[in-house]
Amino acid sequence: VLLPDTNYIVAHGQTSSVVYRAATKVKEINADVLTPAPECAFVERIAHTLPNNGSFSWNVPHHLAPGRYILRVSDAHGSREGDSPPFHIAAPCQGSVRLAALAGEIVTGAIRA
Repeated sequence: VLLPDTNYIVAHGQTSSVVYRAATKVKEINADVLTPAPECAFVERIAHTLPNNGSFSWNVPHHLAPGRYILRVSDAHGSREGDSPPFHIAAPCQGSVRLAALAGEIVTGAIRA
């Protein structure tokens, strides 16, 4: 699993890209969220028998507690699997924010969960 990686932080309700590399003979994949090692406990399945095309989008559900997780992508019809490095799920920020753009502009907006 190439993404998410160690530096990845996703928020509840955010759509995140999952990028992986699987053998071409793998036709369909499953993807699961797990707690990181040493437990590697199953949390939930996020993809079931998706075509093996190297990526998919995942909408991070609100019911997952903020914290560290890993994603496991596996052959839907076999035993091959690969894990992402641990990544973080964060609670979304709420309120007003001001961002300094590269061109020196100030952008003001609201962030909502």
